[in-house]
Amino acid sequence: MGMTRTRVRVRFRAAASPPRCRLRTLPARSSWWIPATQSVSLISPDGVHAGITTLESAGPGVTVDAGDTAQVILRNLSLISFAATDPGIDALTVGSLHVEHCSVTVFSYGIRFGPSTTGARLYVSDTTIRRSSLGLIVNGGTGVKAMVDGVRIADTLFSAFGFANADALIRNSMAFGRSGNSGFVATGTAKVVIEDSTSAGYSYGFTAADGAVMLVNRSSHAFGYFGMFAESNGSIYASNCTLAGNNTAIFTQTGGVVMTRGDNNLQPNVSTGAFSGNFTTQ
Repeated sequence: MGMTRTRVRVRFRAAASPPRCRLRTLPARSSWWIPATQSVSLISPDGVHAGITTLESAGPGVTVDAGDTAQVILRNLSLISFAATDPGIDALTVGSLHVEHCSVTVFSYGIRFGPSTTGARLYVSDTTIRRSSLGLIVNGGTGVKAMVDGVRIADTLFSAFGFANADALIRNSMAFGRSGNSGFVATGTAKVVIEDSTSAGYSYGFTAADGAVMLVNRSSHAFGYFGMFAESNGSIYASNCTLAGNNTAIFTQTGGVVMTRGDNNLQPNVSTGAFSGNFTTQ
């Protein structure tokens, strides 16, 4: 007999004073494990602080292990750790994960979406990740896809947005850092579209490697070493982008290519580098 999956909805409510919150149906703890065979929503009403604080090596703030068909919603949550030893949100198995209006601070990964689930989907909107080792990293099983809109990542030690063997659309998002890694990076079989987004301070603004394809439109990178960097047969297609204040605007090696539609701004930089060729609209 097959197991019936149930939908469990968990909401936060405000305490009388001060305006904190407590869980209605689950016991208080420093981290949450969303178990298998359930679709779950962790939701705080607008104006109510719903915080999850983890200690060093205490595990992720939220672990999503909900089964291959489950839908999980995390909304209006504030996650903070005392040490960047574990992910803030860690997805192991899930059909679709929605992260909305959340804040994630001081974790090893802000969001690590690497489910074994074939065809898993990640949707992140209006969310801030701060001071984590890595920002939003997507990989995992076959056919994984992500939609990212209005995500702000600041002060990561390593890359802010990373996609390995996964497809993604990123819009209206920002990465500000001081690390030697990338604001936006795609590797392997990843196909990534980036629109109306900004990277600054990272050594590499937009990176495609190991055969990945990246389309960058109406976006910018400033104050790094390379504005756009393609290597190992990675490809970047740039349109209406600004690369400014970098050591080199365009750099390629080992079979990587950066193509232009002819409408990009590469000033001012120490060196503009050179596009690999042109592409036209159809």
